[in-house]
Amino acid sequence: MKNNSYIPILENLAQSEGGIFTTAQAGRMDVPRSALSHAEKTGRIVRIAHGAYRFAGTPASQFDELVALWKLTAPSKFTQERAISWDGVVVGGHSAAFIHNIGDFFLEPYRLYTRQRFNSRTSAAEYSMRAISEEDVVWRHGLPITRVERTLVDLVKDHEDPSLCEDAFFDAYNRYALTGEFNLARMDALLEVESARVRRVMAETRSEAKRKVAPIGV
Repeated sequence: MKNNSYIPILENLAQSEGGIFTTAQAGRMDVPRSALSHAEKTGRIVRIAHGAYRFAGTPASQFDELVALWKLTAPSKFTQERAISWDGVVVGGHSAAFIHNIGDFFLEPYRLYTRQRFNSRTSAAEYSMRAISEEDVVWRHGLPITRVERTLVDLVKDHEDPSLCEDAFFDAYNRYALTGEFNLARMDALLEVESARVRRVMAETRSEAKRKVAPIGV
């Protein structure tokens, strides 16, 4: 097949992957690297990260690079496969807080948690070993991110600024408590297995947030 003949296959792959696909995924569709190289040189696809692409006509998103880096932690697997069989790689900490719009955190450098040590040469992301239950994960923008309760606990575990953690707790309660997306009981359950430092700081965070507003249950 000529290199251009693989474009429809790549288009289908990109559509099924929410826009961004990897070299390894394309390989599973029998698309040779030469076809990818040709598509990039001719402007049909754009490289997001080494080994990850999207079509040039696809609208760019502020999450494109993060999606690409997450996919590259298991480059040959399709997103649907990873959603069905949880592999423990999740966006968390300040990056998850940014996506949830709680507190005043930045998306970058991207924060990802993995069950096993993951080595990467990229300076755009921080990978930390942390076991996150699938119960504490929600999908946003084609990515698995920690739920609000887990995110708040991880912000403290990651030694983020206490005042920023307080703001995040305040935002989380006001934005998500009534929708059921912020479950205080679940957060308390998560804290039971954490260190004394994390429990103490979270108690202080909760207390300071309560001073800003006094809803029942905080």
